[in-house]
Amino acid sequence: MKIIIPFIILLILISCKQEVTIDNRSTLTDPVTQDTTITSKNSLKSTTDTLIVKHKNNDEYYLNSFSYHWINHKDTIDFNIHLRHYSRDTLNRVSVTINHKETILFATAVKRIEECFKIIKEDFEISELSSIQFRMPILYQEIATEISKDYLDKFGIKKIKSDQLNEFLMNSQLTAYLEQVLHPINKSVGGYHIEKFGLTQQRLDIDYNTLKVPEASLHGMGILVYIKDKE
Repeated sequence: MKIIIPFIILLILISCKQEVTIDNRSTLTDPVTQDTTITSKNSLKSTTDTLIVKHKNNDEYYLNSFSYHWINHKDTIDFNIHLRHYSRDTLNRVSVTINHKETILFATAVKRIEECFKIIKEDFEISELSSIQFRMPILYQEIATEISKDYLDKFGIKKIKSDQLNEFLMNSQLTAYLEQVLHPINKSVGGYHIEKFGLTQQRLDIDYNTLKVPEASLHGMGILVYIKDKE
């Protein structure tokens, strides 16, 4: 009996330790969403070590507004998505805005949008998706390298008109990446717009030894992708 009692106490202590560990993981460290508790209702497992956690935004200008954050071992990853449902339009529109500070692959950003669809559908009608706003072009490796090289080969170091730029991007790899994600939800790329479009020789924090870096790269305030119904 003396041996059994300490053993039972040990089991209780181990159980308590596990519960504390779970509780410690349940609160976001992002200062914007640190009051959000992670539960099975507001999170979705992305990979073995990563969760997608949603946070409702109190924004009176929109019918609905949520942020989706990628969490890895209590830390927020440098990537989040904001969805807004415009309520003052004659037509329902849902817009997606991508946020991150570091350089990433455009394909990775698109893949994370796709990962998020399951939890997004809980609060938004995907059929009303009308646009996706990405960060500035040089923050995406494919645009800063291969696509910019294709642009220079075709147009040289000069700024082209918006309709020419749209046609160029529609025929680029960006459209192929997006269509893979949009087609399953009966959507398609309708066009592109880069605000304050131009060219830059700014260099990014990426491994240029393994990438073909052109003389200049596409630049602007952000990439707006218009979404339409799949024909």
